[in-house]
Amino acid sequence: MTRRVLLHCDSGLEHGMGHLMRTIAVGESAIDAGWDVRMGGSIDALGLTAAKAALPGIRVDQIPSEGRTAWLHAAVDEFGPDVVHIDSYRFHTTVPGDALVSSMQDGEFGVRHSDLSIDGSLGAMERFCRPEWSRRQLAGPPAAAIRRGVREQRQAIVRVSLVPRILVVVGGTDPNNLTPAVVDALGTDARPFELTVVCRAEQEAAVRKAARSHPITTHRFLHDLPGVARAHEIVLTAAGTSVWDFACLGQPMALICAADNQVAGYDAAVAAGLALGIGSTQASFRERISSVVDLAYDSAARVAQSEHLRTIVDGLGSWRIVSAWEQLGSLSPEEYESEPRLVARPATLDDAGILFDWRNELETRRASHAQGPLSWDAHREWLGATLSDPERLLLVVQHGTESVGTVRWDAARDGWTVSLTMAPAFRGRGWARALLRAGEDALPAGGPTRLKAEIRADNARSLRLFARAGYLPDSPESAEGFVRLAKCRFG
Repeated sequence: MTRRVLLHCDSGLEHGMGHLMRTIAVGESAIDAGWDVRMGGSIDALGLTAAKAALPGIRVDQIPSEGRTAWLHAAVDEFGPDVVHIDSYRFHTTVPGDALVSSMQDGEFGVRHSDLSIDGSLGAMERFCRPEWSRRQLAGPPAAAIRRGVREQRQAIVRVSLVPRILVVVGGTDPNNLTPAVVDALGTDARPFELTVVCRAEQEAAVRKAARSHPITTHRFLHDLPGVARAHEIVLTAAGTSVWDFACLGQPMALICAADNQVAGYDAAVAAGLALGIGSTQASFRERISSVVDLAYDSAARVAQSEHLRTIVDGLGSWRIVSAWEQLGSLSPEEYESEPRLVARPATLDDAGILFDWRNELETRRASHAQGPLSWDAHREWLGATLSDPERLLLVVQHGTESVGTVRWDAARDGWTVSLTMAPAFRGRGWARALLRAGEDALPAGGPTRLKAEIRADNARSLRLFARAGYLPDSPESAEGFVRLAKCRFG
């Protein structure tokens, strides 16, 4: 049976274009996964053109702001979606029916009760708002929804120009009219460079005048913004959703803070070294603009920034969102049976014997990366190294005085990766989730973090265990036959 998703977003002078671009990315991934897709919202003519170009063949409804609730109820009744995905900070309504609700938010903006809440901004792990309002959460750059056109440009060859080229794109609508001020600040720098500027028609005269002697090309809208960006040494952009597109590309950039809901993301991106920051006022633009031109001339600095950016955003965010829908749709409340109370303790060398037996058991090895039998000497050496490794935490989980299994945590760049072993005598009792929970409870406190698990793609029992425990799909199947799941832990 074909699954259906109803997408809602807004675009235009009041809303900007970021909501639409993210929704297009999610729609592309849904279509790739075999879903039927329908979209609607307060979408202007430019947004409608962009949506139909990116998602040919799907129905896109243009609705006035005051008619969105009536449209949602009618569309749910007519289309019968399995999922309703909302990307709007100003549309607050209850979704009718029993469809899963998927919701985009940015800090406190757009927060609503949902089955899946998504905040793809930098720092979202630390400032995720109201995680208790949703069953599952996706947070931080791994949740950044990136369009196919951006991902395809990720491997494009970048050609360096003798005269630097700077692209200025202050959001799709620039509601605060910042583009002329940014170009005016650039125009005060006498060094040679070429400008490409995306601006509204009524801004063009002021923008051209502000460029002074610098060659300039203006556009109302760029359907292939990623491709155009790749032809420039640096992009000067607002701190909205386009930041993640450019980060995925590895595109050197400078940021302005163009709206209230961009403040936290702007501060986090600049602090993390993802971009130069030039503030939000004409005075700050003029004060800091020379650093933008400096970067346009410094190829080594651009290469370093590009490599850093590409490690932050991998382009799989929209795939993760759609995969989360599919996982949530496969679970039922009946699966949450009562569980025993288990307690984890640190492993010691005295545990070598039982750990050897558990690790060497055939079913355990079949689920592991290394599937060959273990030797006692190699096991003892592994255990000693594991216990002395500050980047690894090995726990023995107990029920009273009985040892039930082990949980091992390996420190990763952005969290911990888990590995479970259940003692053969305790298999089949439905205790695996309690084993995992005990291991999670024993992790050291240290603020929000991301928990990950690598599982064989054909291990349906383990996949279901981690799904029930809140772990969402994090990567497609690898060449070795493993998939990765991840869970945001906020407390």
